[in-house]
Amino acid sequence: EGNIFTINLDGTNVKQLTQNKELVDGIELWYQAVPSFSPNGQLIAFKGTMRTQDPGSYWWGRSIIVMDANGSHKRILYNEPDANSGDYKDISWTRDGKFLVLLTTESFSTPKNRAKVIRVEDGHVIDITQDLLVDGLHTTNLCVSPVCNTILFNKYQPGGGDLHQISYEITEEGDFQIVGNWKMKCKVQSGGLQFGAPRWQHYIEK
Repeated sequence: EGNIFTINLDGTNVKQLTQNKELVDGIELWYQAVPSFSPNGQLIAFKGTMRTQDPGSYWWGRSIIVMDANGSHKRILYNEPDANSGDYKDISWTRDGKFLVLLTTESFSTPKNRAKVIRVEDGHVIDITQDLLVDGLHTTNLCVSPVCNTILFNKYQPGGGDLHQISYEITEEGDFQIVGNWKMKCKVQSGGLQFGAPRWQHYIEK
């Protein structure tokens, strides 16, 4: 079991933002993890396991939840359609704060590991798995740039994945779409360099 907290950099003002078994949209929230702040710092997206309250027939499902940065106004943004599916990871926001990009595992899909984009306003889902396939292999890690419309991702392969990038755009109608094809940034070297779990950093100059 886990909960999400915020804390000042000096270790003060610890605040608990989630509570195990609290109700979100009428469903119990369990096992909260991997929180991600929106670019403006006003929202947090995270993954949770949801459980119905009927003891005779508990149903477990996995969800993406969005809440205000103070822990209020929680809502389920996305439910994995199969309760036996795997996990979510690499939850990233687009720099305009309107979409989440993440990886999911679906037991009923091929490939099982999929890349998806979710519109925060209404939960609309776009599957970009095919756009990120390299040599027929899915991605194992991804992250979205906080300063430009670019996604970095690793190709799944033994010994570490080559690092690739691909661009996207937000249309005038507010839709997300991949632009062009992926480009290789760095290639794994046998017995040498490996590239895994890329992360963008954004430092504001003063």
